[in-house]
Amino acid sequence: MVTGFDSWLNEGMKFFSMINEDILELAEASTMDKYYGLIKKLEGNIPPNNDLDLVIKTRHEIVHYLPRDTPGKGPRKFIPQDLWPLNKKGLLLNYPPPPDVEIPFGQRITSYRLAYWAWETVDIAATNFVSAFSSTKCPGCSGLYETSIFKMYKSVTSPEDLDKYDALHGIKSWL
Repeated sequence: MVTGFDSWLNEGMKFFSMINEDILELAEASTMDKYYGLIKKLEGNIPPNNDLDLVIKTRHEIVHYLPRDTPGKGPRKFIPQDLWPLNKKGLLLNYPPPPDVEIPFGQRITSYRLAYWAWETVDIAATNFVSAFSSTKCPGCSGLYETSIFKMYKSVTSPEDLDKYDALHGIKSWL
């Protein structure tokens, strides 16, 4: 999702370089720098999105995985400190392990709730990005970006509705 979002941000850069030639410099920038930088270079504003930053950090941790013992005890033992908010938000897989066994981070991120939240976060970021064009020198340029591709998660059951889904389909919990 993050790689797709980054590519989506790049789509309009060539067009925008006709308005401000410095915009093409953003093509090599980080996703967050593109997200805020494009609107800023068009002299507009976009609200901060800490969840998007957390999604991107999670993606980097998955793609550039390095097994390590991190500071902390209990559920935080194997979670990189930058990603502790995922556990606080209830997005990591939590099940009671056997006594004295820590669940590695790689297993904890296999959560449906985390995947749904990440997709929803990217959708919100894309929607905010397109809306931010109204504050720029190019308010009509929002049409260069189509956000419907990021809304497809809405066609699957939300984590909050999984119990209802399971009951409807006779699925018994393994816990």
